[in-house]
Amino acid sequence: MAIINGVSYAFTVCLDHRLRIWNLAAGRTAYNGDILNQQLDTLEEGKKVIDSSQSQLVKVYGDNDESALCVTFSPLSTGQFKFWNVTPVEAGNLELLDLFPDNTLIPQTPTSEIWTLADFSVVLDRSNANNFTLWALWKNNVTYRLHKLDFQSGSAARVRDAWGGSWEAMATETLRETPLPSAYPGGSADMTDKWLDFILSPGKFNRATIETGLAIYAHGLGSSKDAARKSGSLPERMCAIIASTVSLGRASGGSMDYEQFRSATNDQWRKFYRLLLELDKQRGEAMSLVIDPQGDMPWVVLADGITAIRECSGLERIWHNNGMVPAGTEHVARPLFAAASFRDSLSDHFIHTCKTMLQEEIFQEPSLTDPARMRAFYDKCDFSNQIGDEEYSQLVSGLGGNFKGVTLHVFQVLLNLMNAAEDSDKRAQVLPLAEFGNKLVLKGVQETTELHRNVCLDQLILVVLLEVEINHGEEGIQFETATVFSRLLVMLGRLELVNWLATTQISLPVKKLERSNSITEKAMSPTRKPAPKMETLTVLEGVLRHLFGLDLRRDETMSSVVTELIIQICAPDSEYEAIPAVIQCFLLKHDRADLATEFSRFAGHDAFSTYIQGRACLAANDALTASILFQKAAFGMGKNT
Repeated sequence: MAIINGVSYAFTVCLDHRLRIWNLAAGRTAYNGDILNQQLDTLEEGKKVIDSSQSQLVKVYGDNDESALCVTFSPLSTGQFKFWNVTPVEAGNLELLDLFPDNTLIPQTPTSEIWTLADFSVVLDRSNANNFTLWALWKNNVTYRLHKLDFQSGSAARVRDAWGGSWEAMATETLRETPLPSAYPGGSADMTDKWLDFILSPGKFNRATIETGLAIYAHGLGSSKDAARKSGSLPERMCAIIASTVSLGRASGGSMDYEQFRSATNDQWRKFYRLLLELDKQRGEAMSLVIDPQGDMPWVVLADGITAIRECSGLERIWHNNGMVPAGTEHVARPLFAAASFRDSLSDHFIHTCKTMLQEEIFQEPSLTDPARMRAFYDKCDFSNQIGDEEYSQLVSGLGGNFKGVTLHVFQVLLNLMNAAEDSDKRAQVLPLAEFGNKLVLKGVQETTELHRNVCLDQLILVVLLEVEINHGEEGIQFETATVFSRLLVMLGRLELVNWLATTQISLPVKKLERSNSITEKAMSPTRKPAPKMETLTVLEGVLRHLFGLDLRRDETMSSVVTELIIQICAPDSEYEAIPAVIQCFLLKHDRADLATEFSRFAGHDAFSTYIQGRACLAANDALTASILFQKAAFGMGKNT
């Protein structure tokens, strides 16, 4: 439907490959022609038949104007678009003018596999009528991809070049690539606890998917096992069903074979996780594409939900374009990808050791200088024995044959990509975010912290190697690695804190925004208060969500504003302060002494922070530790007064 010059018209694409436009006021056709403007004889026209399952083949833009833009798509052969300028003529008819008569507008498919264009949409530039943005939604079974093309009308060569090589692809969610839980020698964490945290982490699977997967899994084990899912909490039922599939046997020497038991249990968790992935894929099938008219933000409607498409940050733009990075970023991309490949070539045990040692570096007060800390980190993680000649040669090759391209400037640019823009003003929150807006920000924060943590770890391993093995040798490049090491630790400290907030859940009473006038509440006894409604959300939402805002300034798009907010939350110098002592107070207020104690590793060393840690220990029934902390805090607090 479109209103052109005050007259309503209905645009339809018929199975015979023709566009028919109806004048609704006159009750007759206003235009009838081939959707690609091809002149065919009767025999050829009979061969051109569109499958009835293809429904998104025409879009019209512009209401109450003297003209409109009509975009048609022919699904036959390789598929082809046509852009038409629609204007009224005499007797209520319409005239369609091909805007690109000398171009064949064939969209670029995601891969060489068979893809179907499920939907498309065009965004018009409000300031320049010659600028077009085309979004194309492709499907292959339950998999979908979203492509974007910015182009301008002009010469045929200019349009042809844009359609041939200027398509941008949507980056898939990187949280799906998170490594599965693994056991390491000497590790204290139980594999069942690891799998529970992994599967139940906020945003990974919804409860309905896990419940369905659990029912299917239990049913496959037989009716006797199926009873295990009928009582208890969801984590308890998951553990009971997985445990029922494995028995503890004896080794050849007669002792209990705990290693075989752990391995078999881990295998069952993997099977259950793969089942959940398959169920989740069905929920994620794309149905249609919608562009928000206010913020020009794409939304993909799924079989069981919707997903918002935000703009990539500067680092994400490089990360997701390995091999074809944006112009001007090659000097940053080379050490970025070389360090990532280098880490992939190293053993899981070595990376686990590095992560464990990093926890000490981040959360303990340093007693050594930064160069000495790097050498100590090198020795504790056993770099000399864990990194072989093959891995070293791969790193050198990835860097271009030498270390000359790894400079302080390159590291500064890379670190700045993970920081908020220096010239960004604080965004005033005019309208608070609804539940979906908070979940959108949360998911982006989870994804960004995962990427930034991995990049920081990659670069830290590279910097330590440079300091100890390279800088003091013949190939030394002699730049101040201690500065980079220190900034990486600061950034990792912020990312660890934000990651904890974004992955730890808490139950809070639902805030009452308005006075209720319900008859049910009025009829209740005034002395009897109803039980408060509870909601489960992450600590990040509980502490900071009232500060989040996505109000648009002039010439801004919602997709870029969302990304700006996410980067701002994750940045070390963020305007969203997450003071550990205040967060511990929040947890204690809501009777979560266990979480407040767990959060103690992020606490500061000032007197007030020490006092709050004492309160956390007291709430956790550790009176002895609490008394020690209170005494320590009393001296500092008394001195300050």
